Amino acid sequence: MARLPTPGGDQDTWGNVLNEFLAQSLNADGTLKPSAVDAAIPEASSTQAGLIQLAGDLGGTASSPTTTGLQGNPVAATPPLNNQVLVYNTGATQWEPQTAAGGYSDELAQDAVGTILTDTSTVDFIYNDGTPSITADVRDDSVTYAKIQNVSATDRVLGRSTAGAGDVEEIPFTAQARQLTDDVSFSAMRTTLGLAIGTDVQAFDPELSALAGVTSAADQLPYFTGSGTATTTTLTGFGRSIIDDADAIAARSTLGLVIGTNVQAFDTELSALAGLTSAADKLPYFTGSGTASLADFTPFARTLVDDADALTARSTLGLVIGTNVQAFNANTTTLGNTTTGSGSIVLATSPAIVTPTIASFANATHNHQSAAGGGALSAAAITSGILGVAQGGTGANTLTGLVVGNGTSPFTTTSAPSGAIVGTTDSQALTNKTITDATNNVTANGLRSATTTVGVSAATAPSANQILRATSGTAATWQDLSAANVSFSNATSGYAATTVQTAIDENAGLLMAQGTLAARPTAATAGNRALYYATDDNGGTLYRSNGTSWQQIAATVNQTGGQQLGVASLVTTYTNSGQAGETLITGMSVTVTVGSRPLGIFVDGTIRVEGTGTDTDGAGPILKRDGSILNGFAVPPITRTSGQTKLFSLNGHQIETPSAGSHTYTLHLVAGTAAKFVTLFQGTPGFFPPFTLSIVEL
Repeated sequence: MARLPTPGGDQDTWGNVLNEFLAQSLNADGTLKPSAVDAAIPEASSTQAGLIQLAGDLGGTASSPTTTGLQGNPVAATPPLNNQVLVYNTGATQWEPQTAAGGYSDELAQDAVGTILTDTSTVDFIYNDGTPSITADVRDDSVTYAKIQNVSATDRVLGRSTAGAGDVEEIPFTAQARQLTDDVSFSAMRTTLGLAIGTDVQAFDPELSALAGVTSAADQLPYFTGSGTATTTTLTGFGRSIIDDADAIAARSTLGLVIGTNVQAFDTELSALAGLTSAADKLPYFTGSGTASLADFTPFARTLVDDADALTARSTLGLVIGTNVQAFNANTTTLGNTTTGSGSIVLATSPAIVTPTIASFANATHNHQSAAGGGALSAAAITSGILGVAQGGTGANTLTGLVVGNGTSPFTTTSAPSGAIVGTTDSQALTNKTITDATNNVTANGLRSATTTVGVSAATAPSANQILRATSGTAATWQDLSAANVSFSNATSGYAATTVQTAIDENAGLLMAQGTLAARPTAATAGNRALYYATDDNGGTLYRSNGTSWQQIAATVNQTGGQQLGVASLVTTYTNSGQAGETLITGMSVTVTVGSRPLGIFVDGTIRVEGTGTDTDGAGPILKRDGSILNGFAVPPITRTSGQTKLFSLNGHQIETPSAGSHTYTLHLVAGTAAKFVTLFQGTPGFFPPFTLSIVEL
């Protein structure tokens, strides 16, 4: 049965219930249904308004009208007799039934009455000569709102709140109810009621329902036991001291398991030793990387390894020098190496040995003369073979080109260059030559261009990371790399000629330039890892090239070649109290650990500004690093006329290179100088982006 919605009930079906109720009396276009009018509004009579207000010469009801007069003159209440006619009596000033002098037939009387009753746009009189009868019928769609009974007050709708069928009743219909019924969807109705799912109320979730079903108590921790089921378990103070640790290192410290202090760090060699089975007289040893085995370790071996030095060890082994074994002697070694000859061994203190005389001889390759020794190679002796470098030769059969000595190794050659050979004291112009000097001792007084020699002899010794920069058409000096002295063009970087605005990181190839969005160059491979700041895009937008396309760097960015170090988001939608200069965000913080690379600090979000006063400053952001304000961080200004409600996208960024280590970046947001209401949106997927502070390593 159709009914009105129940206050506080009918969640998610409130609109359906109301539409079903209204559909009982209204068409889809909002007009009243004829059936609703017939059933709810009484018929008109001479004493009350209804479907038709009868007046003048008509009385009775709309379905059974009576003629109480003719042309404004009343008709007597005297019932007429058969064949009588109405005759006007001037004395009584009324119509009265009388017998006609000549007599009226029924037909004549009926025709006379039928002529008197005239159809209107509302009532249709139907005369049936055969019956005879006259029927008054209210025409379809002819009753106007003016003909319907007036309602008793404003904010009313027609319907029935009393149980069961019956007359139409007035039902209160407030302004709040009208705000709800003009919504086009359930989602809009929930917003009107302040019940937006995900913003004002939590969407139903079986896990949250399960958690709501558990009973909270001190030192109890809820946990899930299955899909949509939960219970609690004891959580002691010690347990809380573990789960509040920031990382595994802190947790191990809480547990007294600090690696290297309380426990041994994992090691493959220790793991291999742990896999062995200990036994008496066994010694562990490694058989390879990460593998181990056992060897026998006898009592005798233990007496050897416990010796304090080599002298004691030789005694244990029965190898005492001079007692058990012979000490080293070079003569003994010589004797041991003798394998040929005969006779007695002659020691150093023996009598002089008589050297035998070698007879002189000569042949084709050698000429030896007398006992005095000496001799010489004949020419025939060197006609074949290779004479080594040690013997004064080249160590090669043939040599072609310039001969190159190589110590005691055979000579080599290299091809002789064309032209004159330049000596160490010669002066000659070199053309198309490459000077290679491994000792870096080449000295140049100038660099030759196509038509000019650029002098560099006056340049001082360079410092780390300096570049050689021309100071004029004929001179150059070593200078620091800066935005003022470096530019790039299509020939080198793939970007239109523009001045470098921030810096060049020579290790990462980072280039930043700025200009209009239309002037942004193609993201060519040669410009991979470049940054471009579009000054006319939403008040200023930073893009990054990945070699094939430009990608906008936003709050949750993790672009190719970069790394997002941390992000903080507004956890709920917030509206201030409307005071000028009121603090909106007091401390949205991100703590990051950085090295030597530059950082991008980005703020993204959506704000709504409304109220009196003209805004030109909007919401003022203040960015701090470790408590100190970072200058230069700003967002595009907000322009709003008094009383206007506007949405603004708040996008700000800054690039800096802090010192290596841990830093905390904090965002503070303050309302403008004009009194107004400012709303910061937590964010709804697909609607408003979340208000975020993010740190990206570039």
